[in-house]
Amino acid sequence: PTPLIERLLDPGEVALFVARQKEGKSTLALQLAIDVACGGCFLDRHPTAPGTVLYVDYENRVYRLKQRGSDLARGRIVKNLHMKTFERISQRDVGLSTGDLKRLTKLVARLRPALLIIDPLRYAMPKTGKMSDEDWALKILDAVSTLQKENPSMAVILVHHVRKQQDNGSEPLRN
Repeated sequence: PTPLIERLLDPGEVALFVARQKEGKSTLALQLAIDVACGGCFLDRHPTAPGTVLYVDYENRVYRLKQRGSDLARGRIVKNLHMKTFERISQRDVGLSTGDLKRLTKLVARLRPALLIIDPLRYAMPKTGKMSDEDWALKILDAVSTLQKENPSMAVILVHHVRKQQDNGSEPLRN
């Protein structure tokens, strides 16, 4: 297939951005979203196929993303980027858990994005009770599969924060 992002992401693939908090995952994901929406080179290095992007952000309000996006767009007009944000936690109505997944599936069916970005993953699919990490991961993959049935060529990026105790001393993402 023609890559969505050359040498990084093909249509229909699922990728994870995983690092500790405040390492730049969300900024990197937003830059990727803008570059795909505009059809530019990601990080001035990887050509992208232009396409519609749906970015679901559970932590930032729309005004904050507009500020960041304006800086990252560097004067480009970004028409094909759709943001789903929430003013309050209680307003979150799309995600990967059962009821929220139905609404997200409808949104994917309407927009037909080439790329879906979910940031951060823990709010899209909260881990409940004594659910093991493996069971949680399987539930996430099942939900993403449901979304991709609606739009098989849609690539998905899941942004996930690693807790400090899970850190293995690896190089920070920003480096």
